Amino acid sequence: MLPNQSEPLVLESDQHTVELSLPEVFRIIFDHLWLVLTICAASVGIGYYIIKTTPAAYKSKVVLLAEFKKGPGLIDKITAIEGQQISGNYDILNTIAAGVTRGEVLERVANKIVNDKEVQDWSTNKLSVEDVVYILRNDRIESRPRRQTRFIDIEMVDENPAYAQKVAQLVAQEYMDLEMERLQGSGSGATNFLAKEAEQLRGQLEQSENRLAQFIRTNRVSIVKDGKDLANSELRELNSQMLVAKAERLKLETDLEAINESGQDVSRLLTIQSILKLDQVAELRTKLLENESEMVNLEQRYKEKHPKMIEAKKLIRTLENKLAQEVLMAPKAVQIELNKAKQKELQMDLIAKEGERRMTERNVATMELEKLQKARDADYELLNATVRRIRQVVMDQRDKTREDAVHDVSIFEQASYPEFPFRPRKMLIAAASLAMGMLLSFGVVYLLHLLDTTVTSVDQAEGMFGVPVLGSVPRSAEVKGDDERLILAADPNSLCSEAFRTLRAAISLLGREDERKVTLFTSAVPSEGKTFCSSNFALATANQGRKTLIVDFDLRRPSVGKTFRIDEDHIGVSDCLLGKSTIEEAAIRTEYDNLDVMTAGTIVPNPSELISSRHTPEFIEAARAKYDQVVIDNAPVTAVSDTLLILNYVDTVCLVSRAAKTSYRLIGRAMKLIRRGGVNPSGLVLNFVPQKGRSGYYYYYHSDKSYYGGYGQSKKKSKRSSY
Repeated sequence: MLPNQSEPLVLESDQHTVELSLPEVFRIIFDHLWLVLTICAASVGIGYYIIKTTPAAYKSKVVLLAEFKKGPGLIDKITAIEGQQISGNYDILNTIAAGVTRGEVLERVANKIVNDKEVQDWSTNKLSVEDVVYILRNDRIESRPRRQTRFIDIEMVDENPAYAQKVAQLVAQEYMDLEMERLQGSGSGATNFLAKEAEQLRGQLEQSENRLAQFIRTNRVSIVKDGKDLANSELRELNSQMLVAKAERLKLETDLEAINESGQDVSRLLTIQSILKLDQVAELRTKLLENESEMVNLEQRYKEKHPKMIEAKKLIRTLENKLAQEVLMAPKAVQIELNKAKQKELQMDLIAKEGERRMTERNVATMELEKLQKARDADYELLNATVRRIRQVVMDQRDKTREDAVHDVSIFEQASYPEFPFRPRKMLIAAASLAMGMLLSFGVVYLLHLLDTTVTSVDQAEGMFGVPVLGSVPRSAEVKGDDERLILAADPNSLCSEAFRTLRAAISLLGREDERKVTLFTSAVPSEGKTFCSSNFALATANQGRKTLIVDFDLRRPSVGKTFRIDEDHIGVSDCLLGKSTIEEAAIRTEYDNLDVMTAGTIVPNPSELISSRHTPEFIEAARAKYDQVVIDNAPVTAVSDTLLILNYVDTVCLVSRAAKTSYRLIGRAMKLIRRGGVNPSGLVLNFVPQKGRSGYYYYYHSDKSYYGGYGQSKKKSKRSSY
């Protein structure tokens, strides 16, 4: 048989320039789906933590409108004629915006917050004016003009929306007042006089409020409009409850007198309501009535001496006796109830008297409270009148000064009440965290892919090396050691067994049967599973009815004998090559039909010299003539040169590679060595491929158990069953 002398292919893997297709990208992501989900979940968790730990902040906005009264001056007109840019109104707007947040304005606002309490409880801590100014300057208050407009936005940020609104309005108003004072100088005498009066009135109002608050705390009264009516209603309710308790006590006393008059007469005692209301008496009476009713029904069906009649009468007498006992013991219970009623009546009387006393005190306190409230309200009205007068004077003076002003600033929109927080932006943070998690996870997966030098899928192997993948053997839990290497016999219905049948079919399609009789299995490095693949391929060929011989040509580390449980000391390949034995003597019949095994034989000190002798091609040709299929298990290509010495004597060269373990560089080097030997590898066999990584090699029956091993076969079939 002539060797394959075709021109070797150039390996793309040498430069590692394989482009990733979209399906390959999805496969890589799916292989690392746990990592992607973990990173995304961690990123989303960080975003959720940021959202939960970031306090909500509300933004209120006041809009100022600047109106310019004078046109450009003479200098500006000359500049415009010369073609230069005029210092426009936007510079004036920037100046106004900067003036809104200057220290003088913020100090006035801080004084109002701290001293005048226009913004109540703005902070839970007691702050000084300097502290409030510092807080306002640090990301709380901001002023900026709108482009292409005459509007200036003043924005205030706070965790309380009401405080944000009040402070924003206060900043705008203080800026307006300060600008007006600047335009009109130090202010008129009337304004100063009214301002001093306002300060005194504020102190007087504060004293009135303190007296009112102290009175409320001391007397424990609240400012309730209908408090007097509520107290009267409570008192009437107490009197009503006392009358009910008294009526209950009188009724029990009457019943107790009737009980004493009745003595031991049970029938008379049963007419008293207090006794009838007792739980035990009521229960026994109900049972007695039920049994008497049942007795009437029995009398219509049975005679007096009938057992059921006797039993019913006996039960009625028992109930009557129990009822009589309970009735005779009832006066004690009634006496106890009477004592409780007397005690309750006494308590209700005390509560009612206490209520009357508190009602009187409440009326006195309410009168004093109303007096203090009227004094407070009078001071408040007087202060408001003074403030309104100050504003009127200021407005009058402002009207006079506006005529000479270059610009006039007014409040266009009052401070808005923010209903929704602007920070944190939950949707933006959530979307950003998810996007960041996906980008980071894809980046990590791509980095792992770049660092991964192994072959993990059929598509990847064929794209990198330019040779077909003849078989993709999935990872099997049943293969744990040398004793479980023959998976085709141990579990013929498994995916792993089906993969070897597919390998058998793929090799048969490479050429005519008489041209593909000798198949060699090798690998780039040890521990790739070449013996596992060659043994099961040989068994699959034998199951097809073809006489098969598997030969262990690895004279250094033989393992075929261990797979078939044959002693390695048995005569084998080395003995045949030395002329000490023939193929018929060295071949061992196995328990599997049509399958013979030849071990490595006697260990020799010079395996390479023995394999390179003229006896090797004679041995292979003799085996080819005697068997329909010869499977050769040989040593790794990159480890020793034994395999390269017999490449020209075989028909099919299968390079076994362990998926997700062997570097593509080692596989490429092995292929180069094989091609240097004058033979093109027939294909790759990916061994122990993870189920999720068998891209490009899934058949429809892989996911349908009804196709495993043929029609109607059970997975509980004997482990030695053939295909």
